Amino acid sequence: MASDNGFKSADPPLKVLAWPMEKNIDANPYNHILYQAMAEFAYVGEFHSRKMHWAGENILHVHWPDMLLRGRRTWRIKIRFRRLAKMVAKLKRNGGKLVWTVHNLKPHNPTHPQLADRLMAEFVSWVDGFIFLTDESRGQFLAAFPTEADKPYCVTPHVHYRHFYQPGRPTVTRQSLSIPNDATVLLMFGKLRHHKGLQQLLQAHKGCEANDVYLVIAGEPSDKVAAQALLAQVAGNTQVRVQLQHIAPQQVPDYFALADAVVLPYVKILNSGTAVLALSFGLPIIAPAMGSLTALQEQFGKQQVFLYTQEFTVGALKTALHWLASAPDSEPHRLIETLSPMEPRAVALATASFFQSLLAQ
Repeated sequence: MASDNGFKSADPPLKVLAWPMEKNIDANPYNHILYQAMAEFAYVGEFHSRKMHWAGENILHVHWPDMLLRGRRTWRIKIRFRRLAKMVAKLKRNGGKLVWTVHNLKPHNPTHPQLADRLMAEFVSWVDGFIFLTDESRGQFLAAFPTEADKPYCVTPHVHYRHFYQPGRPTVTRQSLSIPNDATVLLMFGKLRHHKGLQQLLQAHKGCEANDVYLVIAGEPSDKVAAQALLAQVAGNTQVRVQLQHIAPQQVPDYFALADAVVLPYVKILNSGTAVLALSFGLPIIAPAMGSLTALQEQFGKQQVFLYTQEFTVGALKTALHWLASAPDSEPHRLIETLSPMEPRAVALATASFFQSLLAQ
């Protein structure tokens, strides 16, 4: 039977091994949301990168293969990678396909960058089909891997988070953080890594000298040394609030509720789940004109997405604050309409249909 997008029920049914499916739900529920919706169209199981277990699935759907390329010991990275190579070979011998949703082109801050680049290129050569979240990200991918231009691909939006985070009684508020109700609050949210431009944000905020603009930085730091350096840097700054810890899912709505906008001063980026998260809450975002962020501006409009084209400086921040002060509040019905292409069922259906097209080739 065909569905509303040409999806046909298969016998045997479509079986997907997802890496990850649920394991990252506390850090990023993207996969959980996608595969819950896909349960209507396919059986989905969790792939364990240590066990490398395969049990006759049709599709191995990978999201962040660079997770295998992190670590200090090169021998361990190579062993894990070779185990994955054997598993993929077995999958293909049995008629299965390897699919990669291209979230990142390469690992962030790898310990062994040359090894990571070499193994990443080898992984890409194995892939049977690519999923991109925007046309822009496919363009950047082909610039890095031009030999993959003829392989099958599809473009599906990032799923939104609108129904996942349900606000309850807030435990984090402006009052609990000693922030005035009439202040402008910029939120930087998510795991703190070098490529996210935290230092540029702090320097721009300090140079802006706006007494009514507060920063809230909430997320787990990449390492303890970076955390200690950040705490020392903001010590005594009465307009910066820092929560250096993993933010529990039940507290996520609290942080977005107290902010006026989300600031994402990336140094480099391909796709941003945090940007989609902010837009799912109806918050405007301030970000560089790079990667998939330009597509988000086209989708949500310049009233919701402010993009700067140079480095994040005092001037960029002042321009963004002027834009924020003049931007109208988002309307709930317009937000729902704008998010509709990102509905989980629609994305899951398009993804499963792409899987079937690969298996039919």
